[in-house]
Amino acid sequence: MCPATGPERPTTLAVYRDAAGVLDGHLTGFDDAAVVRVATMDVLLEHVADGLDCVLCAGADATTVLDGTRADHRTPVVVVDEAGDAGLASRVSEHRNTLYVPAGRLAEADYDLGAAVRELIADWWAVTDSRRRFAALESAREGIGILDADGEYVYANRSYAAKYGYEPSDLLGEHWRVLYPSEEVTRFEEEILPTLEREGAWTGRAIGRRVDGEEFPEELSLARLDDGGHVCVLRDITDRQQREERLQVLDRVLRHNLRNKMCIVQGLVDDALRATADDAVREPLESAQQEASELLELAQKARTFHRLLDRARLDHAPVDLTEFVAGVVDSMSLPARAIEVEAADDGLAIEADPALLETVIQELVTVLVEASDADGPVTVSVGTAAPHGAAVRLSIPDASLSSAEFDVVERGEETPLYHGEGISLWFVRWATVLMGGRIEFDTEGVQLLLPRADSAAEEQALDET
Repeated sequence: MCPATGPERPTTLAVYRDAAGVLDGHLTGFDDAAVVRVATMDVLLEHVADGLDCVLCAGADATTVLDGTRADHRTPVVVVDEAGDAGLASRVSEHRNTLYVPAGRLAEADYDLGAAVRELIADWWAVTDSRRRFAALESAREGIGILDADGEYVYANRSYAAKYGYEPSDLLGEHWRVLYPSEEVTRFEEEILPTLEREGAWTGRAIGRRVDGEEFPEELSLARLDDGGHVCVLRDITDRQQREERLQVLDRVLRHNLRNKMCIVQGLVDDALRATADDAVREPLESAQQEASELLELAQKARTFHRLLDRARLDHAPVDLTEFVAGVVDSMSLPARAIEVEAADDGLAIEADPALLETVIQELVTVLVEASDADGPVTVSVGTAAPHGAAVRLSIPDASLSSAEFDVVERGEETPLYHGEGISLWFVRWATVLMGGRIEFDTEGVQLLLPRADSAAEEQALDET
């Protein structure tokens, strides 16, 4: 059995049979609780299976112990040869993780057996940890490659090599340029690698080239190493890019073509309404006019949401939440309903993108007001939410939302959006996540949880220390 995680775990030793008398007083640095005396091989193997760190035995038992413990394990073994067996040193050296202590060595004043045992165990832990890390690299779904200071591969896991159509051994000693078309090589040398050298890391997209010449889109994360080389984590994003392209085309069709066509339909309906006074004709036309107007409003809303969410970066800034919410609410015009803002904590500052937060509050208030059956004023409350003040709380408790509608949004499941409330709730969820917060729904309202400005500063200070 392999050790757990290194020197932090308790160290346990087993002294086998006759070695107990020989080693008395020589295991400096190990207390009695760490040393187990074992008389039979069966008991010894039980301890080994439980994670024993080292076995100490006399020379006469060396063959038995080594053969017995090495079948399924690599537990370190210390052999103390007090009898002076001439061939024992050679036999012990054939096994890894072993220490041979020759006759008379224990009697030397400057020899510290305890220190030698600890060093043997530490080496075993280091090797075991390296094997685990290597196994993790080999089994990772992401491609992982390591290059030296000359840009040649010294390691590539199977996933990395396979994305280019190679075996891992094929890439060892090869330069990274063989995996990219000439245009990308130039981009790497003029843009990406200088950034990597200057900042120590780079993340972005590139175009790779497989062994058969096929080019494919990839996402790379590069990190510089102290020796001048770098580590590369690779993902083939062919499928993702194809989905993004399809979504972009569909989005453009819905946001532009549909809006333009509906404007034409609305104009034709308006012309038809002006041309007739017959109530039997006007009634369905007015219904069509209303539906067209709502659909155009939905298209415009989707366009606004897309513009806000698709920015390259958000403009985060400290915001006084109470003052900000009050200002947004005052600017809103909602028929027949009053909106009141209650503040449990004045001067409650959060980190948020003001433009995004303004639209979130507007949409959230509008949805909940329209969902509310009460006749009184709608109350928006602002206060501390998290036990340690790491977030703020915004809720509108008198609304009555459909559980089916907000359940799918809260879980993030795909569902058809048949009306404006649906797309608004999706936008609120997406925007809140982008600002580092979260949203919670219940049958009476919504809780909007956002990071406080002081908590963000504290986290940054902790990171810097």
